[in-house]
Amino acid sequence: MNRTTALLTLLAIGCIKPEDGINRVVIRGTMEITPATYTALSSDTVAAPDWAEAEVLPDLSSRALLVDSNIQKFASGGTSGDIDRYVVTATEDGTIDIMLQFATTTADATIMSVGVYDMADSSLQAQYSTEGYDGNLVFSFDVTATSSYGIEISGDSTSEGVSKYYQLVLSGYDPNESSYMVGAYLSSDILNHGNPVGGTTVTDFTFDEITYNWSGTFEMLFLRVVGVCDPDNQDCIDEIEDTVWEAGDAPPQIGQDPEELVDTADTGTTEITVVGEHVGSVYLMGGLFSSLNATFTAGTLYSSAPVHLQDLGMDTHTLVDEVTVVVNDEIPLILGFEYTEEEPNDVVINGNNYLNPGIESLQAANALPPCSGPPFTDLVYGGLDLDSTVMDWGTGDTDFFVLTTEEEYYAVITVEWSSSSPDLDLHLYGPTGDLWAAGWYESNSNPETITTSYWGFTLVPGEAYYVGIIPYEAYSGANDYTLKIDYVAP
Repeated sequence: MNRTTALLTLLAIGCIKPEDGINRVVIRGTMEITPATYTALSSDTVAAPDWAEAEVLPDLSSRALLVDSNIQKFASGGTSGDIDRYVVTATEDGTIDIMLQFATTTADATIMSVGVYDMADSSLQAQYSTEGYDGNLVFSFDVTATSSYGIEISGDSTSEGVSKYYQLVLSGYDPNESSYMVGAYLSSDILNHGNPVGGTTVTDFTFDEITYNWSGTFEMLFLRVVGVCDPDNQDCIDEIEDTVWEAGDAPPQIGQDPEELVDTADTGTTEITVVGEHVGSVYLMGGLFSSLNATFTAGTLYSSAPVHLQDLGMDTHTLVDEVTVVVNDEIPLILGFEYTEEEPNDVVINGNNYLNPGIESLQAANALPPCSGPPFTDLVYGGLDLDSTVMDWGTGDTDFFVLTTEEEYYAVITVEWSSSSPDLDLHLYGPTGDLWAAGWYESNSNPETITTSYWGFTLVPGEAYYVGIIPYEAYSGANDYTLKIDYVAP
């Protein structure tokens, strides 16, 4: 059973009518998404730095971003004031609140201005003054995925000293529009957590303008351990059903759905799914997860300190209330190999052959180093050089790469491209040249992702897999992209 099916099995089991004498744990709580902080260098003086010298902030996310700095000199008597410049990149479409705050008094006539620029052409998109807002300016601004924006803070005037500390706050995206989840695991290892024994989504987020936290609620119903046994192996069945599963235990191997029994070629026997109802302790992990089964890839917002719940109770209806899961960090990138695309590596893809372009034509692909495996992230840099605007498959440059592995892994393959390219497609072809997975089916967006566990297969040693980046709607000229490959053990 693949990991997606395993989660569906868990969810289906969770809908079974409650029975007496079986552990029925309900976990309720709150997810807090805490802000990130950034201390500016504040090394510039009066003159505005060139945008190329502006400080680059972390990419926008659902975490609020707090930038602490100061205006060192205000405009006075015809002389210009200090100007601070920052650049931030949007990771998705959305609306954020931009706040500029500083201490003020009734006698203080400090005025600062905030300008927002589109860095594609350095054009001014919005400009506001703090005049009349008592040091607490707030406005909303729409951002577009992969676009970069310049934020300019200028000191216009003050009646209090020659410098003033301020805090620039970017609220981040509304997490109600994203997929925040909480999973319960027997392992506390963030990068190798295994399959969940329970899980749920987080809803009803609200933003606190004092703490800058986003707060949402969740309710998790039932905890289950799922394993596989030969139907004649009663010891295996009893172990899964009767064990009190505790945090730190190695879970049994996930097996087939009981409605989909499979004859094994070597023994002729069948395998059945067995459910363990007794879970005594778990680790809760929360974050912006596409799946609770899949690996949590680099850059994913997550709770760096899993919550350990113990003594959940046996043979009873147990309510665990007021649990707080804090999302406070990003999973770090542990770099594997880096590779730069080399031409020629083109394979013609069109509406007639995209299901199998032919194994011979796929031999034009660049051969990548062997997969680094978990917990590493492999990166490939490339670009599609197009002579004309592409509005469908079959026109212009494509880039293909060969993946091989020395151990068996699930893979999460993501391509992210520059804002000049509206739509690139990500394909994964199997060893015989057949299309096994398509990013546009799984996540038709920028970035576009293929999760092999979603499609029900792993990368195995001795086989070649072909990753294709194909323009579907793109502009003439250079269309740069980054291909990122993460892994999780099966």
